[in-house]
Amino acid sequence: MRFGPVPTTVGEEHVHEVRRAWPSGDRIVLELVDPHGRVTAGRIGPDGHVEIGRVGHDDALPGLAPLLYEGARVIGHRLGKRAVVDAGERIVKLVRPSKVDGAVERHRSVQSLIAACGDPVRVPKIVAVDETLGSVAFEKLDGAPILDGPRSEVAAGSLGEALRQLARAVIHDGLPVHSAEDEAGVLRRWASDAERFGVLPDSVLARYLQTVEEAVSSLRGLGDRPLSFAHRDLHDGQVLTGGGHDLVLLDLDTAAVADPALDVGNFLAHLDLARAEGRLRAEQLARTERALLAGLWPEEPDPATASAVAAYRRATRLRLVAVHAFRPRTRVAALALLGEPATRV
Repeated sequence: MRFGPVPTTVGEEHVHEVRRAWPSGDRIVLELVDPHGRVTAGRIGPDGHVEIGRVGHDDALPGLAPLLYEGARVIGHRLGKRAVVDAGERIVKLVRPSKVDGAVERHRSVQSLIAACGDPVRVPKIVAVDETLGSVAFEKLDGAPILDGPRSEVAAGSLGEALRQLARAVIHDGLPVHSAEDEAGVLRRWASDAERFGVLPDSVLARYLQTVEEAVSSLRGLGDRPLSFAHRDLHDGQVLTGGGHDLVLLDLDTAAVADPALDVGNFLAHLDLARAEGRLRAEQLARTERALLAGLWPEEPDPATASAVAAYRRATRLRLVAVHAFRPRTRVAALALLGEPATRV
């Protein structure tokens, strides 16, 4: 099955912009913006046929439609899996009802862990849970993504300090272990999906797959590393600053017990993506990276830690190539990440 590049728009009578896309079985699911600016979902079937869903409709997420009847606004929707809704004073996350308990337990475990470290970052509080409808409501916290704030480099230093504190945390129950082998598996799955759906150019595919195998070998060669808290999807959009708190950490769905170097490498790889997209100039990237690392390690990190950060950064860059190969708006920029990342930490 080779779909080729995902189109930038779908629909004929009512044209929808494709904002994001993900592989799902033998289909590609789409996050769309309709002509009125509303977020909805759709999918491309194995035969290439495009289905566009109604705003707020998802059979797997029974709590979504009732919120829209109350005037809430969908801000993210991955068909059959999750949606995020702005409900005024709350942000509501919708998942399959069977997933609610696990999501709540993980969020509260991270809250407890962060509190035990002296609250180096803030996470939104859960204000309501409905297991039947699959909804978890959070307080809405103000702030801008860390790279958009007026003092982004200072904030990056504070984030480094917070990560250093969290790396010393005593792990609570409720967080799964995520090993380097697990991370290698995530990368391989994304690479496999990019290959089978044909979303990467043929001219780079062979080199990409070879580079993925090299990155997998690097992860497997890290050996035993100390494990602690890891967000696992730490990037500039997950950290808010400038809203009356020092730092706010969002979206704890993937939090785990892992090598702390994973979060560092993941965040740096997303800085690389921001640079490729033109959201960050080269000198800004360098200053932000230096600030983050100085907050993490007032002295130079040991060679094993530096190697681990470089390995996770490289693996994340390659995963982002595959993730964004499905997304027409960022596909070309992500291909730039096939260049070798900086290995100095």
